[in-house]
Amino acid sequence: MIALGSNGRREAVLSSDVDSAVAFVDGTTDEQMAAYRAVFATVDVTLANAGLTSDKHGVSARSAAMSRTHTQWREAAHHWLLDPAEDKGAIMTSLLVDGRPIYGDPGLAAISTIFRDLREHPLTMRLLLIDALARRATLRSAREAPWRRSAHFDIKGHALLPLVNLARWSGLTARSTALSTVDRLHDAAGTPLLPDDTARTLAEVFEVLQRLRLRYQLLQLQEGRRPSDEVTFDLMSPIDRSIVVQAVREISTAQRRMANVAQFVDASEWTLPEPH
Repeated sequence: MIALGSNGRREAVLSSDVDSAVAFVDGTTDEQMAAYRAVFATVDVTLANAGLTSDKHGVSARSAAMSRTHTQWREAAHHWLLDPAEDKGAIMTSLLVDGRPIYGDPGLAAISTIFRDLREHPLTMRLLLIDALARRATLRSAREAPWRRSAHFDIKGHALLPLVNLARWSGLTARSTALSTVDRLHDAAGTPLLPDDTARTLAEVFEVLQRLRLRYQLLQLQEGRRPSDEVTFDLMSPIDRSIVVQAVREISTAQRRMANVAQFVDASEWTLPEPH
């Protein structure tokens, strides 16, 4: 059994979904896997009744896409590595490299070793980078103008998720085995796309935003509301507002730099240590 997403990275908060997958031993029949999926569906319902909801997009061991034998997972991973644009390869890669075995034979861990050869596939590296940078850090609100203090801000969608994606991709290129965002940033520091000072700043930004996010979710819970990733600027202290604004700027700057450098530096040199 494998925990994915924020639970896999050990970065879950009160609003986090429970993402999961399973790697069956080779030789498990289709009928047996179908029976297990029915059990996993029941587990999802039980967790949801306790307030721990599963991913609405079906990232759960109850789905066929997330429950395969070891061999099927390895074959699929090879396919995604060769063609990340097909069959949601980039998305599946991002999901799997966040995987943390929590029960049984950690067979899925072997798949991670496949993605460590990412540097041997420059086109794939570039496509995965494009996907990682597709969600940009921004203060723009979907509901109101970002400069309005009453604007709603999605701290996950507009800040943390872009940072997590950037760190995941950087960790892949550095062949890091770390799962946490901070550790991935540290492991990938010192490359042309992620200089040491940028990596340190982003690691600090992540920890500050996570603490702020959890604090406001605890306040929501105390008020009898369901914890969410949305905060309202006029309900935040001036210090917290300034933290969010500066954090988004730092993430956005790092994203722009990474995109610009990638245009002029050959993919084979993306992970070389930066000269000192």
